[in-house]
Amino acid sequence: MNHRFKFLSILAALILFTACTTSKSTVSTNVNLSRYEYASIINNDTYHIPAELMEYEIQLFDAVENSHLKLVSDARIYELTPSQQEKLLLVKYGVNVKYKIGFLSAEYQGFKKGE
Repeated sequence: MNHRFKFLSILAALILFTACTTSKSTVSTNVNLSRYEYASIINNDTYHIPAELMEYEIQLFDAVENSHLKLVSDARIYELTPSQQEKLLLVKYGVNVKYKIGFLSAEYQGFKKGE
């Protein structure tokens, strides 16, 4: 499980460093995947993703899919039982384009406790 966590962290870092040209980047490094059984990938209201960043969106989906976590559609989160929701990891991502430079960011958060 630690291997999967490292894989997701490295992928998030890779996405941020290759997609961004800013001097500051933040990468989530304290995700403990052993507590989770489910993951839901949520786009933070940025439904139009520039074509040059689509590759990174696909890599994010692939990384979660290759982990032990079962993917759950964001539309079906509330169909999970409360005990299943406690084991749900939200993977939120968004795209921001400024001055013709695209930024893709990913955030990991526990569903129940906002961890």
